[in-house]
Amino acid sequence: MRQVRGFTLVELVVTVVILAIVIMFAIPSFNTLMNRISTNSSRDKILTAFHYARSEAISQQAEVTICASADGANCSATSNWTSGWIVFLDDNGNQTVDTGDNVLSVWQNELVHGATLEEDNNKVATTFDANGTIGIPLVLTLEPFTNCGVTEARVFTLSPVGRMAVTEGDC
Repeated sequence: MRQVRGFTLVELVVTVVILAIVIMFAIPSFNTLMNRISTNSSRDKILTAFHYARSEAISQQAEVTICASADGANCSATSNWTSGWIVFLDDNGNQTVDTGDNVLSVWQNELVHGATLEEDNNKVATTFDANGTIGIPLVLTLEPFTNCGVTEARVFTLSPVGRMAVTEGDC
């Protein structure tokens, strides 16, 4: 008769304990990675929206406005961009969606759950002219949904020439 070889109970328990210790150290690092990926995803959506607005202004040789929007149809009255933003052809340059203004793109609930996006100088909109430039700089701060020790805020600075720079800042 053949003898069957396998694991003993002691070997199995030691293996499970070692595996548990490795997982205990790996999970916090994995959570940090996932939080960073989520914040960077929100960052990329914001950058895409502003690059889109600028490129549309240049290609259509018209004023294009991007503004905070809670409902996806009108500009908000506050500098809170968390709910979303819209990009539209602003025929009269008043930074308000009027009858006849063509809404080019709507970005609703684009941020990762719990993150906030605020304009530092209480601006609710900015307009790109046909050259892709703006008048007054815009500064947006993306606050992560996690503790600041895990993921830093992202600060977006839109220069008067229409270029967006992103830096990691403190919460």
